Amino acid sequence: MIYESSPENIIAAATELKNGNLVGMPTETVYGLAADAFNEEAVSRIYSLKGRPSFNPLIAHVGSLEDAAIFAKTSSCAEKLASDFWPGPLTIVLPLKVNAPLASSVTAGLETVAVRSPAHPIAQKLIAAAEAPLAAPSANRSGEVSPTTAEHVADSFGESLPVVLDGGPSQVGLESTILSLAEETPTILRPGAITRTMLEEALDEKVVYHKKNGEILSPGMLLKHYSPRTPLVFSDNISSAKKERRALIRLARSEKSMGEGFEKVSYLSSSGDLEEVAQNLFSTLRALDKENYDLIAIDGCSETGMGRAIMDRLIRATAK
Repeated sequence: MIYESSPENIIAAATELKNGNLVGMPTETVYGLAADAFNEEAVSRIYSLKGRPSFNPLIAHVGSLEDAAIFAKTSSCAEKLASDFWPGPLTIVLPLKVNAPLASSVTAGLETVAVRSPAHPIAQKLIAAAEAPLAAPSANRSGEVSPTTAEHVADSFGESLPVVLDGGPSQVGLESTILSLAEETPTILRPGAITRTMLEEALDEKVVYHKKNGEILSPGMLLKHYSPRTPLVFSDNISSAKKERRALIRLARSEKSMGEGFEKVSYLSSSGDLEEVAQNLFSTLRALDKENYDLIAIDGCSETGMGRAIMDRLIRATAK
């Protein structure tokens, strides 16, 4: 059930978390499925409800880097990143402390832990009221399109998730950038709104992208992910001769916006602004997925800046 994020409802949701239950919570990136990250049984419920593979780790959401230091080994680099980008859409992968009180399933057996301080005020209030870090992957069935509204969360889980706090539409619309500080060189494991250029400027050193080799070092690294039930393909990979019921997603309105052979054309931005594209991507996919098309086609974009994160999601969403 969806609840407005009043002070009373936030306290009630925090009580649910303290009792080992799950709560749908808003963040500025996408909505999360939250559990007390110190409670092994509660975190295990996340995997069960989502149908998430046990080898796919979670992000521990905290109020501050000082809170993360209870279970993670911080560093001067982590302090710099937290100073510049927290709260915000950046997840930092850090070495896990020996005998850390964190539930072991949060890290999926890794010797590192992914931590983030979300910028959404409701998420921050919920973390504070719960008095614990919150393990919170995206609040959807594993592999499906991420949720950017409370209604998306309710659509995914129905009565199996009794409490969803409504914090309005997610402002970023894509999951956080994940940067590992556990490698020799700072390494982006998942691109997001905090770009490589921004990270290099903050750290004053080189940042590299992880080479895709099937390793699961953090959330968001599965080869197929973020996928609607309707087959999704890039628009330049389909034949105009086919007769399926098809929808087309364009990044921007232009003279070529109307595609022949498509029953519906949706636009993610009026101008092609990639932040607006990212904000509207998942909600548009979810809406079209309900309309029983045989195929959804979508335009790609340049992999620069925010485009890198958008294309990362689309490549995984269109994977077979």
